[in-house]
Amino acid sequence: MEPELASTKAKEIHDHVPPDYYDQVRIQDNFVQYYWHKKRFETITAMIEKSSRRILDIGCNGGTFSKIIKDAAGKANLIGIDINKQSVKYAVYKNNGITFLVADGQKLPFKNNSFDLVTCLEMLEHVPSPELVINEVNRCLDKDGQIILLVPNSVNFLFRIIWYAWTNLGKGRIWNEAHLNDFDEEQLLTIILKFGFELIKKKNILHGMLIAIKARKSHVSNSTLK
Repeated sequence: MEPELASTKAKEIHDHVPPDYYDQVRIQDNFVQYYWHKKRFETITAMIEKSSRRILDIGCNGGTFSKIIKDAAGKANLIGIDINKQSVKYAVYKNNGITFLVADGQKLPFKNNSFDLVTCLEMLEHVPSPELVINEVNRCLDKDGQIILLVPNSVNFLFRIIWYAWTNLGKGRIWNEAHLNDFDEEQLLTIILKFGFELIKKKNILHGMLIAIKARKSHVSNSTLK
């Protein structure tokens, strides 16, 4: 699929996701979904350092995770971006003290060295070109800046079963065909190393169904895509 067509398809899929989708996750409605999000929130917040003062959250949806990131970082200036206008509108309405913008992670509207930390949480699998995203993150991170990535592990057998059932039989039908890319641990590490990042921490979550990576921009790191 051509990049432009893939980008259009991704946007069309996400237009069907309610802006308050993650705010509707309640233990009494679906314990598995609630536990899934609880574990990923706990893992990611444990990776965030209080020293991060300028944070970019790419793929913020309705801002639920952005608020959690900001709270974990303390007095941070956080910007959340998403391609969905309605999600950004909802995020602005719901959250004070956070800036939300409509923007594409593959072409960030920020200057070089603008952030100390960039988070890409379960979003790389939804974009036409993950490498463009990582390249842009590299450009926008300051010296020693960090990136935190979270992606589903597509080779994990348990994930494949649950994802199939969720997107074909349950409430998760709105996510059907939403994954434009599949990742395993090796593929994710290959991308970040290609763009000069140094691995800080790697953690498998929920019996290996999710992969979380924290990496640092190398002193010699440069954007490699033109």
